[in-house]
Amino acid sequence: MSIVEKSIKSTIKATFVKEVLAGYTESGHDPDSLLESLGFKPLSELENHLLSVADFHKLSVGISETLKDEMLGFTASPMPVGSMKFLNQTLTQLQALDAALMALNNFHGLFNENNPVFSIEKNDNKLFLKLILHSQIQATSPYYMQRMLLGTYKQLCWLAKTKLRLNKVSLACPITNALSELQYVFGSLDIIESDQCYIEFSEDISPKPIVQSPEGASVFSEKSNFYTLLWPNLDALDLKIRLLISPHISTGFPCLTTLSDQLDISPQTLSRWLSEHSTNYQTIKDDLRRDVAVALLKNSPLSVKEIAFKVGYQESSAFSKAFKHWLGVSPTAYRQR
Repeated sequence: MSIVEKSIKSTIKATFVKEVLAGYTESGHDPDSLLESLGFKPLSELENHLLSVADFHKLSVGISETLKDEMLGFTASPMPVGSMKFLNQTLTQLQALDAALMALNNFHGLFNENNPVFSIEKNDNKLFLKLILHSQIQATSPYYMQRMLLGTYKQLCWLAKTKLRLNKVSLACPITNALSELQYVFGSLDIIESDQCYIEFSEDISPKPIVQSPEGASVFSEKSNFYTLLWPNLDALDLKIRLLISPHISTGFPCLTTLSDQLDISPQTLSRWLSEHSTNYQTIKDDLRRDVAVALLKNSPLSVKEIAFKVGYQESSAFSKAFKHWLGVSPTAYRQR
């Protein structure tokens, strides 16, 4: 897969780094020392940066290895490194997803003073997996909420070897600035902000058989962060648009009417749907150009002029102006940093 193709997936805002490091900092460690040892800039200099999925995975592994805790300092007691591999191997021996949910709940409870971390409820042919927050750091951490809900969802999908449909996702934290990314990784357009954290399924997922083999547990466990962030949601409208227009990034994106024809909806409906999800076609085009430009600056030997052409700018000066608007620095300065 080319750098451009990999960049169809949005890069990760560096502000998320502070959230990931919250447990590490709470444990009394200096986050900047860890960042420096991993080749990252200090927190104060990361504000306008974007991280690749690989960078995020590298950071998560670094925190886990330093703390010897696969939960990165967010639980009452550390989860020893290797625990998730053991858990996933054990889950493959169970018969169905309802048993896996119970086992997951009991397992995570071990590191939360033997308290369950989920409330599993069934109502009106729906299954609700509600996250119970046991500490201040858990109750104020968007990362912890997303990790527990998303990680459990992806484990269930992995066990059943199918993409389970999510009816709804609710997070007890601000989501406005991260809505499109949340829609991407959860694979659901229906994501809300409320006073509860939960994911909602149809009740019929409970008896689904577990068909995953124990042999796949090692790779899945070691790369869980990586896989979680790369797993595409092909139902998300903004991602569908990125997939459709990405081949035209150098030659010129299709107009809204042409795009709506490809999606088999009217231009008015397309504009309304995008507006309802706090975005528009121009923003998606700009975000795609930005993400591809960042990937090429980080991972290719192309000159700034060549990269400008790759992402659809005939003049490197126009590209530099746009890039500085996106990230606050010029392409050359970004590459040097």
